[in-house]
Amino acid sequence: MNKVNGNRYGQGKDSLHINDIPGDIWRKYLARYVFKSAYLLNDISRIDFARVGLYPGQNIESFDGYIMNMGVVYDAYSGTQDVGPRTIYLTSVGDDLTNFSSLNSEVVSTSNLRPRNGVMHALRGNIQFSFNTDFEAVVNDNVP
Repeated sequence: MNKVNGNRYGQGKDSLHINDIPGDIWRKYLARYVFKSAYLLNDISRIDFARVGLYPGQNIESFDGYIMNMGVVYDAYSGTQDVGPRTIYLTSVGDDLTNFSSLNSEVVSTSNLRPRNGVMHALRGNIQFSFNTDFEAVVNDNVP
């Protein structure tokens, strides 16, 4: 919302609250984070940003058909490769898989949470909502 309102301020428009944005816009962008199947951490392919040809992660389709790459990074621990913590990364498929950055990838901070109806992975608090795409423009075009 800070980015949306920053853009609106630059255009001389009033700031918005979450409930000012129509539900269909929220549905379009939030559906990118919902998948039809349950993926536990061990079900997700490995991605290694230095060796993406060898470990490319996996392409996955969200609930509304948005295609992303999902992969697990195997971190080092105490100088030993691949035995440390594992982190899930989500990235828009159109992005360059050899040049990941915080602007086009979103990092999962907690994985394998199991409510009654599936599996949940909690994103890190500093994500770029909607994978740095057109969310702000769509809001500005549809909310006066």
